[in-house]
Amino acid sequence: MSFRRESDKYMRPYFLIIDFPKRSIHAKIVHRAQHTTVASVGTNSRDLKAFLPDKTDLAACRFTGELLARRAKEADCYAVAFNGSRVEGRLAVVIDSLVDCGISVYRMDREILLSREPGKNSSFSSR
Repeated sequence: MSFRRESDKYMRPYFLIIDFPKRSIHAKIVHRAQHTTVASVGTNSRDLKAFLPDKTDLAACRFTGELLARRAKEADCYAVAFNGSRVEGRLAVVIDSLVDCGISVYRMDREILLSREPGKNSSFSSR
């Protein structure tokens, strides 16, 4: 194992996991070194069922990202790493709402920061 691979979990300790089952959305932020969940949101939870008419549409993705960002900030997490190859569709909406709420999202494979361009909506560029 290389030094970079071993030290990466301490340099960027928070990792973003987003899952899209058929009827819901699950997103969580995990501390990689301690193996604990820092913040978690799922559209199946009792808190969100009253607010969301549909649990898989783009509005639910946006609300999931905003709530995850709020819970992450309460836990003092302001930057997360993400290991996704393609950022598009519902995944882009969740990450877009995280970035809008002040959470920095880094891609693990390319070492770049995902951020929105000032003139475009819901499309990402590497900075």
